[in-house]
Amino acid sequence: MKKIVLALMLAVPMLVNAQQKEFTAEHFEAVPSYVEFANGRCQIDVKLSIPPKFMRKTTVAELVPVFRWQDGLTNGDTLVLQGERGEGYGRIISYKNGFATDMPLTLVYQKGMENGRLFVDYVYKYHGKTVLTNSVEIPIKIDKAPYLIYETVKNANYVYFGDIKTGNDRYDALITRVNNVETEVERIGLIDQLLEALPDNYMLHNNLGVIYLHKGDTDKAYKEMEKALALNPESKEVASNLCLLSIQENKMTSVRNLLSRAEGSPTYNEVLGNVMIIDGRYSYATGLLSENTTNSSLLAHILNQEYGKAGSLLNAKPDKDGMTYYLQSLLGLRSGNDALLESGLKTLRRVAPRLYMRARQSSDFSACMEMFKSIEQ
Repeated sequence: MKKIVLALMLAVPMLVNAQQKEFTAEHFEAVPSYVEFANGRCQIDVKLSIPPKFMRKTTVAELVPVFRWQDGLTNGDTLVLQGERGEGYGRIISYKNGFATDMPLTLVYQKGMENGRLFVDYVYKYHGKTVLTNSVEIPIKIDKAPYLIYETVKNANYVYFGDIKTGNDRYDALITRVNNVETEVERIGLIDQLLEALPDNYMLHNNLGVIYLHKGDTDKAYKEMEKALALNPESKEVASNLCLLSIQENKMTSVRNLLSRAEGSPTYNEVLGNVMIIDGRYSYATGLLSENTTNSSLLAHILNQEYGKAGSLLNAKPDKDGMTYYLQSLLGLRSGNDALLESGLKTLRRVAPRLYMRARQSSDFSACMEMFKSIEQ
């Protein structure tokens, strides 16, 4: 996994006696201690307080808060950090009475971060020489559920190319069969036959990618769509499909690189609307997604507190899945509709146990423990 930029670079000089007992995790606190990426971002305010007995003017320590979630990272393998307030914005309260600083750390969700841990790395320097390098872990509880938007995009409106004509009767007959067979396995087999003869047909690669998506194989879907776009860089539809898939996989750099190439495609508003949700621009997102009945549209209206419109979208949605019922529960909770909340949770438990457990463990639903217990009796 490529290294991710979170947010914050901190180099705070402080006066510490390296010869005395080190400060430990008990001198730190993280507020909130429960981290949930409900909207893709979370602010943690790390507070550091060191008593006067640790102070000595000839010793300096440099502190850097670090959030690690990738396997194999050790002390020193820090992620790149840059703060909103620039360098050195830790705040020294008093040299005489000890040391205290606030270190606001903004986390932006990336896939896998639900397994992360928060540390403060520090280096002691005594008379200009490094005498100790260490790392203190800040105890925090992190929501194990992934960021909601990447789940909602899974039922996005990916574009097929309907009328593919090759000019060859045999191949065109195979394409007709592809459009009429019922199973994804049969479709994949027929398109593979066509691609043996027509390896440079970008439309076939695109459609194969969409089929793999419906089958749940995102890796193969990505490869086929990338081939399609390489074969036809001007295709707005393929660019739009790749954008949606990149949002689902949280490859936002790819999304922003492709966004302008997707403009004008049938699903461009859906692509841009999802980007606006991630950016926190909910009002803009609802305008772009108002004609959709996807989970993303439902989420956007809930986040923008347009509960009446969200309810209408929920009723109109023809293909409800587990995420739809999760969002129904969220809508019931936020709008104060207990019947809608309870109905959503009951159905969610039946059709999508994993998402039900996500709701049960989420701080969003922390006030609903009695309802969960009642449902599970």
